[in-house]
Amino acid sequence: MNVLKLFKGEIKGENGVLTIYGGFPYSGAITLSLKTAVRFCDVVLFSPSSYSFSLELAKLRVEEAILSYDLERCVRASDSILIGVGMEKLDNFERFLRFSRIYKEKKFIIDGGGLYSIKAPLTSNFLLTPNIKEFNYLKEKFSVNDEEGLAKKLGCVVLRKGKENILTDGKRKEVIRGGNNGLTKAGTGDVLASLISAFSTQNPLWESAFYGLKIILKASEVLYKQKGPFFKASELIEAIPFVIRH
Repeated sequence: MNVLKLFKGEIKGENGVLTIYGGFPYSGAITLSLKTAVRFCDVVLFSPSSYSFSLELAKLRVEEAILSYDLERCVRASDSILIGVGMEKLDNFERFLRFSRIYKEKKFIIDGGGLYSIKAPLTSNFLLTPNIKEFNYLKEKFSVNDEEGLAKKLGCVVLRKGKENILTDGKRKEVIRGGNNGLTKAGTGDVLASLISAFSTQNPLWESAFYGLKIILKASEVLYKQKGPFFKASELIEAIPFVIRH
């Protein structure tokens, strides 16, 4: 993993900052995302007042995370923002579009419910991480034929998850295979999105997505040897350091 920058800082606060926006109605998704990201960077959990109970509950499970109620301050202080985990829909996507144009150095990763609220065009500092169902929705919404077409139309990076994972920015395309059906269970996508987002606080989106996915696929293979397809998303998190170190 020498290609990625990890722990480039020498003191606290220099290893990247990630804001996670999401969590209602599925606070478990936020908990998994927090537990993944805090291994690599500082993590801020944003809580809209309507989601406060769900996110405060997740925060209690992950002591290292910081809870905030000021979204613009979170964006200003962060290198990357993960949007949509644990949500059914995002009501204020226009705010993130505005932030991406003001803070052009920030990276925005859209997962889960956030994918159902996307409006075109995006900017090159966005990464979308749809599964097959979510991708089919986006394909129909934006009248495109494939992942490359979606990336071109929106002007962003797309990582479509599935049996064959497709990573593209509309110009480049990488087909990434591996893993097993243990990754079809709830929560594994939240772990992946969070790992990619944590990496992106210190690395480009393309490299973060590519190596984040590779690590998750390898971790699932390590766990499959031990447990078959019966491992949990939380066990996937525990396997990540082993894969990176070996």
